[in-house]
Amino acid sequence: MHRLGLALATSVLVLLPSACRPRTPVLTVFNAAVFEPVLHDLRAAGETGMGLQIRSEAGGSGNIIRRVAELGRQCDLMLLADPVLFKTLGGGRFTWRIDFASDEMALAVGIRAPFTDLAGNDWPAALLNPQTRLARADEKISPVGARTLTVWSRREAQGFPGLRNRLLEHTGLVTDDAGSLAARLRAGDADYAFLYRSSCLLHELRHIRLAPGLRLAADGGTPDPDAISYALSIPQAAAHQNEAEAFIRFILDPATTLWADKGFLTHKPRFFGSQADYARFRDIADYGGEF
Repeated sequence: MHRLGLALATSVLVLLPSACRPRTPVLTVFNAAVFEPVLHDLRAAGETGMGLQIRSEAGGSGNIIRRVAELGRQCDLMLLADPVLFKTLGGGRFTWRIDFASDEMALAVGIRAPFTDLAGNDWPAALLNPQTRLARADEKISPVGARTLTVWSRREAQGFPGLRNRLLEHTGLVTDDAGSLAARLRAGDADYAFLYRSSCLLHELRHIRLAPGLRLAADGGTPDPDAISYALSIPQAAAHQNEAEAFIRFILDPATTLWADKGFLTHKPRFFGSQADYARFRDIADYGGEF
């Protein structure tokens, strides 16, 4: 018994140092699928440089914000492809946001797409051809899907009556988000879809640039109420607020060129929320107004 007691005591002493070591914080990030390729690279650098374990989940912006607002899931940081969703679908769990990048819409071309020359000159004619397989993201859960319909409506208003409904009827494939839509184009399951230009570049998809009025780009010219903007925020109930703020500073560091390298249109971050919350980010963002 004496020897057994001594052995147990020794085992406890051996185990104590490892048991008392501080656990590595696990930062949970929910992000729109459009950001996944960039965050994949930033996660690795962030984990090495910040001593964090970063766990991320990607999906359509509408889906990932509902995971928090409706399903009660917990995350420490959220990045969305539509800033408005933080307020309209956030269920009061977000009180501020930072807009940090923009983009433009483009017509993505699948690897087996027909009529590519025609699409470059007259994309409505190419997309409406019975032999063309048109795809889009679901506008109910994916901002790129909603923006696709905006592009169609604008082109219709330029002298193509009924275009929006005709394209809706001709759509043969609907996906959840930009990432899955790009994958279907690369696999040859669809011929054409409207995507962010950054997604086309990230997934090495041939794409056709749209006329300026259809790009929905925040290009510094006439303000466009439908201009694409990307934003992030920390939920009020986040378990790792300090770590999330540190990671925001890391991914928005002006020295980080990865966003621009991947096709995103970067700008000085703009904060929307109370002045009290803005004080924490005054050094990295301009003040844009109330949330």
